[in-house]
Amino acid sequence: GLAILPHFMGSRDPLLVPVLPEESIQREYWMSTRRELHRSVRLRVVWDFLLELCQREREVLLGPSATPPP
Repeated sequence: GLAILPHFMGSRDPLLVPVLPEESIQREYWMSTRRELHRSVRLRVVWDFLLELCQREREVLLGPSATPPP
């Protein structure tokens, strides 16, 4: 069968083989909160942490050929 997996999941299993490696899939992350929390400092800290973590672990998430966004 075929499945779309993050690089860090597929690269750990030697039985999984990349198919169409030249294809790239973009993902977006959304955070949903109650309206009264939109300006919450705690929420901003969590969002900033997740953003920094994804940027730092870009190669793990997307693979070694991942290039930084413009």
